[in-house]
Amino acid sequence: MGRYLYDTFQCGILLLGPLSGRLSDRYGARYFATIAMILTAVGFFLLLLLPVNFKYPMFALVIFLDGLSMGMFMLQTRRQS
Repeated sequence: MGRYLYDTFQCGILLLGPLSGRLSDRYGARYFATIAMILTAVGFFLLLLLPVNFKYPMFALVIFLDGLSMGMFMLQTRRQS
């Protein structure tokens, strides 16, 4: 189960990373980095709300949201340096 969890996280990064990088070049990185940090906080809060006996699809959806937000944020910080 751990491997599939990592795959959903990586799919989120691969889907939104390049798109947010391209858009941040056009509109500025500050907005995308802020949105990414907010989405990460929402994803972690949703993980707190999951019950002990959670269903995998709901857990995978929250991890996918975290992957999207991390992909958005990683590319912003990489382009800044």
